[in-house]
Amino acid sequence: MTALHQVLQTPELLTLVFESAASDERQSKALLAVAACVNNTWFKLATSVLWGQVRDESLNVRALANITRARRQRYASKIKHLDFTWNRDATIHSLFKRLKFPMLKRLVLDNQGGMHNQRPCPVAQYLQPSVEILEVHNLDKQFDQGFVDLMSNCPHLRSFWLTSVGTTLSAKELSGIFAAVQNVRSLILKFTNSNLTGDLILQLSRFEKLERLSVSDRLAKPALFEFVKTHNPYPFRAVESLELTAEPATIVSATELFPNLKVFALSLCSSTNTSFLYRLGAVPRLEVLFISTATQA
Repeated sequence: MTALHQVLQTPELLTLVFESAASDERQSKALLAVAACVNNTWFKLATSVLWGQVRDESLNVRALANITRARRQRYASKIKHLDFTWNRDATIHSLFKRLKFPMLKRLVLDNQGGMHNQRPCPVAQYLQPSVEILEVHNLDKQFDQGFVDLMSNCPHLRSFWLTSVGTTLSAKELSGIFAAVQNVRSLILKFTNSNLTGDLILQLSRFEKLERLSVSDRLAKPALFEFVKTHNPYPFRAVESLELTAEPATIVSATELFPNLKVFALSLCSSTNTSFLYRLGAVPRLEVLFISTATQA
């Protein structure tokens, strides 16, 4: 058996060849489509690479919707990334009803479609045990609330994004969401309103595996972090990277709670008082500091 023949017959080597072909953005889809026509083995491997690509995740949504219902599950089983960002047609979710996505690694849900069409953005049908990264945008009560319980069924979840939280969500509901993702290593919170309370930050401070925390909610009150200091003597023990938007006084209170902080990306709500910078020199393990000015809301 020649080396070339061995490559053409070995699934592991063929996968490497197809993955190399997929790196060519201009021709990857055409090359893999041709390869899929050779035989059953090539079809299985080529379509797995094609549908599993990280690039253009949102295209997977549109492509899957255009496939006949009888064949959708065949391709849904290969998808690793689903991105519903900017999808304003909530009816697309009905096309995927009862589909399973056993290979899904990254899921991005956006409720803009739900808000415009008064239809809920379903979450339960997409949450698989394989999901590692979950991004939820424009969260409000139109999301089906069952996803809070189901997120605990994603044992490999390591990164969670929550952005543009509606004012209809109470602190209790946010606490339930945080409880469901308490084992993540990365937590990105980008709120348009000041939803965070002292109790919620205290809850986050007890996440034992959290290594990266990003909070762009405008935390204007130092008392929020003082509250944590009072109730948790060992907060944020694993956090090494912090991104924060806040007033200078709040920043001073916050940095005292991160004993192992190495990277600090700071966005100032006010740049008039810079005396707090001297306090940052007391952060024992700080290696990298980024400073910018927050845009006015």
